[in-house]
Amino acid sequence: MGFNYFIVATLVVLLSLVLYITKRYRSRNEKISYLLKAVENNDFAFKFTEVKGVKFERIFNAALNRIKELIAAEKRKIKEQETYYEIILENVITGIIVVDNRGEVLQCNSKALTILGLNVFTSLSQLSRVDESLPQLFHYLKPGDTSSVSFNNERGEVNVSLKVSAVKLRGEDLRIIALNDIGAELEEKETESWAKLTRVLTHEIMNLTAPIASISETLYMVYGKEDENLGRGLETINQTGKGLISFVESYRRFTGVPLPVKKRVDILEFIDKIEVLMAEEMRSAQVKFNKRVEPGLIIYADESQLTQIMVNLFKNALHAMRGNQRDSTLGVDAYRIDGEVLIDVSNNGRAIPAELKDKIFVPFFTSKEEGSGIGLSISRQIMRLHNGTIKLKNSSEKSTTFTLLFRNVY
Repeated sequence: MGFNYFIVATLVVLLSLVLYITKRYRSRNEKISYLLKAVENNDFAFKFTEVKGVKFERIFNAALNRIKELIAAEKRKIKEQETYYEIILENVITGIIVVDNRGEVLQCNSKALTILGLNVFTSLSQLSRVDESLPQLFHYLKPGDTSSVSFNNERGEVNVSLKVSAVKLRGEDLRIIALNDIGAELEEKETESWAKLTRVLTHEIMNLTAPIASISETLYMVYGKEDENLGRGLETINQTGKGLISFVESYRRFTGVPLPVKKRVDILEFIDKIEVLMAEEMRSAQVKFNKRVEPGLIIYADESQLTQIMVNLFKNALHAMRGNQRDSTLGVDAYRIDGEVLIDVSNNGRAIPAELKDKIFVPFFTSKEEGSGIGLSISRQIMRLHNGTIKLKNSSEKSTTFTLLFRNVY
């Protein structure tokens, strides 16, 4: 009988022990499960008690808390690195686009949006808003490819170089497309080429013309009065030589644009000065002037050189509006896009013929009988020295617009 009680008591103790162990095991499993779910949800505001319960339980809770702290610290480190790389990505001068094989855009920095002229870019199909050929071009770019493309956006014509790299992320093959606006570089090389050619030509012309003018003047002084016909001929040669010298000197200005002396320029005040400067000519031509200037636009530039550009654009606009069959309007819009300041000068005069649009910035090219053909080319020189550009934004029967773009305005 006593032995039976002993067996029952032993079984009760064993059962109690099993229940206790099972309860503790379940409790620890629940704590581990809770920890994992909290980590998945980025919730690190909890803490398991380390002052209550048996010693082993407190040690176990302390271990879980330590695991939580290590994971939280690692996540903070990863987040800081992501923020660091995002800041770098947003401040580089290169546009960066990361796309998958489906044409979905996974990453795109603000410079890429600026170059493309888009506000949102989540799929390559959205490139059709910029140019219908771009979605297919970008879709078929392969790692290692380099290419270039031209298109138009709100800033005018844009020339872009493309370079493609490959990366594998979480088992997925991705392409990184780097975009660089090479318009300024192309303009600079073109301008330098024309400047070199102009220096050579003007030097040679001056070497040949100056002696002719000098000798003809000397001969006129010696023999011109003795022979009337000879005198008229020598005088004609002398005047022609001096005229050619004056002509060449005007072109030398194209190669001798001085470095700008930059100062703070308030765009609204600057446009007001141009309006006053050109007021009489606009009044005589019966031209209405409109201006829209975004408040607080400030750049650092050489105001006298910018005045030279604006006066040239205004004079060209007034010439284009001669004989208008409608009310003549000249307008200036100044605004900011992504840290860049733009000034649009528009008129509703005659459109620039399509065959001339690529030639208007070529030195010495002009469609005006009285023009020298260096106004726009010098304007481009000045804008290049200001780390900016001048472009023909559009020209149609409705209006013609030139855009001045200033980068790094501060």
